Amino acid sequence: MKFFKKSLYSFIAILLFLSTAVTAAATEETTKAEAITYVALGDSIAAGVTPYNELGLGYADFVKQELESRGKVVEFHKEFAVPGYNTTQVLADLSKPELQAALAEAELVTISAGANDLLKIAKIDAEAGTVSFDLEEATAALTTTGENIAKIVGTIKTINPAAEVYVSDYVFPFPYLEGQALETVALMFEQMNSTIHMAGELAGGKTFSVTSLIGFDSAAYMPNPQNVHPNEDGYKKMTEAFFTAYDGKVVYEDISGHWAEEAIQHLVDLELMTGATDTEFLPNQVITRAEAASYLYGMIPMTKNIPADPGFKDVPQDHPNYMAIAKLVEAGVFSKAANFNPDAPLTRAQLAIVIAKAFQVQPGEKLVSFTDVKAGYWAELYIQSLASNGYVSGYTNGSFGVNDGTTRAQFAAVVYRVFLDVKVELMAAS
Repeated sequence: MKFFKKSLYSFIAILLFLSTAVTAAATEETTKAEAITYVALGDSIAAGVTPYNELGLGYADFVKQELESRGKVVEFHKEFAVPGYNTTQVLADLSKPELQAALAEAELVTISAGANDLLKIAKIDAEAGTVSFDLEEATAALTTTGENIAKIVGTIKTINPAAEVYVSDYVFPFPYLEGQALETVALMFEQMNSTIHMAGELAGGKTFSVTSLIGFDSAAYMPNPQNVHPNEDGYKKMTEAFFTAYDGKVVYEDISGHWAEEAIQHLVDLELMTGATDTEFLPNQVITRAEAASYLYGMIPMTKNIPADPGFKDVPQDHPNYMAIAKLVEAGVFSKAANFNPDAPLTRAQLAIVIAKAFQVQPGEKLVSFTDVKAGYWAELYIQSLASNGYVSGYTNGSFGVNDGTTRAQFAAVVYRVFLDVKVELMAAS
């Protein structure tokens, strides 16, 4: 991110000189246009440590190579990526003059950090197939990771507002675990990746996800069960994920010009919402309770334990949204009952309840009146919590439409408005 006055006597010489100067200037401009300064920050993944603890080619090296194959002249800085670094150490390094100088010139910055924040509090024995960690410590580590990633991206943007900053997630490093241990660690890393992505995007950066390409069945990329570093194929998958984000974003044509376009596109870019089909978002289609649960599950911090079966007759454990629903019931976002009604529309009253509970929204000072929300109405507190903060509004006839189905656009718009406030709080903390 000349005019010359010469005599007629030397006219021919001047033309020759100008021809040479124009050619040189064009060459210089082309070189400038193709030049790019790339700074890779983070831990051993950014540095390129191999599965056998040697320093090799990591994803940052392959990103550089691909940029060069596209005709770029790359000034590459990988010296600031340090094996073993956590997010606190990466943040601290941003005060170093030499790093600030490199960032000031950078068109591109990539960051891989956060795994060491979590690994330091987890006791994982890959050989024995066991894992243990303190839940409070894990929650605190995730909070610190999110705060630090936001501060890292925000600081880089302060140093160089024009730099494109990309934050990566991780190739799952423990595919050889089995059973409960595998599920526990996979959930922990899923939440870590979600935290990294959300914090990076809210602070003004972009993200790329190797997990979205290969999932948690990563054994082909992690050849050493006793080591948490991927092989070259794993790093190349990270590179593929980077260029998927770098080259463009998912765009659904049916949201173009829609009143909720900005909100929808923002959540799609964050990978927090997806289209109803591969090509359409269907903004005016009613969102189901199961869909809402699935999206909220990826948006809010969750504990890492396997939840108890909430016992819904219509949500068996092989239901595609079972885990999301069970975790949200455990978190108190949805209530227990005989049935969950996963395919039923999420009503606007239910929307207010789940959003207020999920994001812990408290009522504002100025209450809002709706003709269909009388004092004592079962969802009154939650509707007021959102309405008094400006997250929702009613219809022109004065009603809230408590029993109306929530459209996918309405769901996205409310979440986006909440996220804007979260972003303000994150930036203030920075």
